[in-house]
Amino acid sequence: MDARTNAWVYEFDGYRVDAMRRCLFDKKGQSLPLPSRAFDLLLLMVQRPGELLDKATILNAVWPNTVVEENNLSQCIRVLRRTLGDTAKERRYIATVPGRGYQFIARVRQIEQVTPGRRARSWVVALLAVAGSIAAGLALATLFLE
Repeated sequence: MDARTNAWVYEFDGYRVDAMRRCLFDKKGQSLPLPSRAFDLLLLMVQRPGELLDKATILNAVWPNTVVEENNLSQCIRVLRRTLGDTAKERRYIATVPGRGYQFIARVRQIEQVTPGRRARSWVVALLAVAGSIAAGLALATLFLE
């Protein structure tokens, strides 16, 4: 995943997926532990809500350059459903499309994070712009005063 992907938080039905911190938070703000691959799968799904993700797409994204069985994917789906409280009677988050793949069916809101490092870089850029303006002003003033 690239740096832009990591700068986002995804919210759905009170849950938050923090891509940068690689955490899932419940409706009370408590961190919910997820195995690494299950988190990767959840992140992929919330980044593409409503989109039917076929098994090959998921396997390539979650287990790149690795040979795995579909059972690994099924296991991750079970972990996510159990963690999110999806039941066999009521699928609120992950739908199975038989023979085709999976779909994240909850509405997702994407929020860009502003991290302290990014905020600091913004201040540095602004400071450099002001310093450059002052230097240019002084250079012009010296030309006209001579």
